[in-house]
Amino acid sequence: TLNTGRYGAGEATNAPQTAALCFGGVVDPGTNNKNETEEWNGSSWSEQSNLPTGLRQIAGFGLQTAAVSIGGYSTTYSAESYEYNGSSWTAGGDMSTSRERAAGCGLETTGLAMGGNNPSPYIANVEEYDGSSWTNGTALPTATKLGSAAGIQTDAIFFAGNVPPNNVVGTTLGYDGTNWSTRPSMGTGRQAGAGAGTSTAALMMAGANVSGTALTTVEEFTGATLTANIENFTTS
Repeated sequence: TLNTGRYGAGEATNAPQTAALCFGGVVDPGTNNKNETEEWNGSSWSEQSNLPTGLRQIAGFGLQTAAVSIGGYSTTYSAESYEYNGSSWTAGGDMSTSRERAAGCGLETTGLAMGGNNPSPYIANVEEYDGSSWTNGTALPTATKLGSAAGIQTDAIFFAGNVPPNNVVGTTLGYDGTNWSTRPSMGTGRQAGAGAGTSTAALMMAGANVSGTALTTVEEFTGATLTANIENFTTS
């Protein structure tokens, strides 16, 4: 288990199973933002240097020793990104669009931030990171918050999430660094799930339906087909 329980945390989405990273988040009553950073070595979590500020509904990408945090919410919606080198956080470039509940994937010098929300309830904006600054990429076909992503900047997939006016979807889209294209949809639409993997070998884990009820189902994406309900989580 993590040393600090939380939800709405960020993660290094391209990190391998034995070298993961979790940062930020929030605990009930929903306003107690956390700045804790923890590393996973394949068997246990250890606390590391804190984020410069507590942030909830944060996103991220990269590896355990080369990660980037994306946006989030502190006392306002954030456009900031922070870079982690395995021991400490430093300020990175600011996005042009502040946001929380975004999706991220890629590496520290070639990352993506997609969708989310700020005072506008849904964002279609996509931004690309080069390790120091953000530039606008091609916007999502439909503004989406609470989506998930996998892959790299020039070969990514974006899947699930919540779209206007308040619909949970299982839509899957591919991104080649310039254009969006349709991929096979998920078996079960959901929001706020955890995504991982590559554009042709991805996982979607848990999440919630439109009423907020938690899901236990896991789906895997092979690039051509999507198999629903292959696994169910149990807790003890």
